[in-house]
Amino acid sequence: KAALKLPFLPTPMSSWDPGDEASGLADNKMLGLVNKPVLLVLIFDSNPIVWAQMKPAEFDGILQQTLMFLNSILLQHHSNQIAVIASHPAKSKMIFPASPCLKAKMEQEIKELAAKKNKTGDEAEKSRKLRRKELKAELAHLANPMRVIVQELAALAKIPPPSGNPKKSRLAASLSRALCYARHVKREYEKKGRFLQSRIMVIDTCGSMGANDDYVPIMNAIFSARNMGVQIDSLVMPMLGKDHSFLQQASDLTKGVYKRPDNLAGLLQLMMQWYMPDGDLRDSTLIMPKPTEVDYRANCFCHNKPQDTGWVCPVCLAIFCSARKTCEICSTEFDLGRNDGGRRKRKQMMDAKDQNGGRR
Repeated sequence: KAALKLPFLPTPMSSWDPGDEASGLADNKMLGLVNKPVLLVLIFDSNPIVWAQMKPAEFDGILQQTLMFLNSILLQHHSNQIAVIASHPAKSKMIFPASPCLKAKMEQEIKELAAKKNKTGDEAEKSRKLRRKELKAELAHLANPMRVIVQELAALAKIPPPSGNPKKSRLAASLSRALCYARHVKREYEKKGRFLQSRIMVIDTCGSMGANDDYVPIMNAIFSARNMGVQIDSLVMPMLGKDHSFLQQASDLTKGVYKRPDNLAGLLQLMMQWYMPDGDLRDSTLIMPKPTEVDYRANCFCHNKPQDTGWVCPVCLAIFCSARKTCEICSTEFDLGRNDGGRRKRKQMMDAKDQNGGRR
């Protein structure tokens, strides 16, 4: 699977003329349609254990169609941007774009090698030319998002998952990283007087993205996304056979799209139809699918079952279905005896009030 062959993907256009943009923007304003640049942050579930349980054709199909969808986003507008975050059981890592520090370091090394030209012997000059050629090839490789994504995913697949919970993926950390990056890019655009619309798309392939101890940070990230105006779209793979409660709530609260197709046939078509249009186009033109009934009940941290009422730890906000003397998450001790005594005292006061005909 690490040696996956890329499908034919057209290279996105990187050169454009500002005059063309101005004239096109004026025409679009006359028609009432303004194509705004979009930043799409994709959170891809990269659990190697679940990948190994899939059929090779299923995994290859999911990855190839996802890459085609990302390339279509880049081709939609010359200013569109993508970012890909891998949610691995061991860590959450941004695999594209590459770090600006890495690019700057490589460019600086190329300049230094060019400045030393013809200062030493022929052998040293040949080695510098070879090194410069390697650095330029690496920079060109970093500019191709599809190849970088495949290479980084293959490298992450070799990292062993943690022994405690090998199927857990770091959804909370990935959402937080995506929101921070979206905020950073938006500020850079605002400094130039330009507008950028940000979206987050989560592709779940294992059904274990997020656990009970991640409930509070996940919900904090969801409400932060809603306050920032960032939609969270969710795509749950059909082989899971069940819905994802966290992603359902995230898409519903941020006015995103949540879909769990019945099979993998036509996955790319589904992505193009429901996940490619931006928020303005969804609200003004398209008839989006009606959201499914979302269960907003929280699961207890002890049995992982939805609860209508429960006991909440005042320190870490952990939820339990029954009273406990000690919180299992943060080890806070509760004085249940004092609370029981207070309830008994209030009950005695109410009984005495009823016996006296409403008088104390």
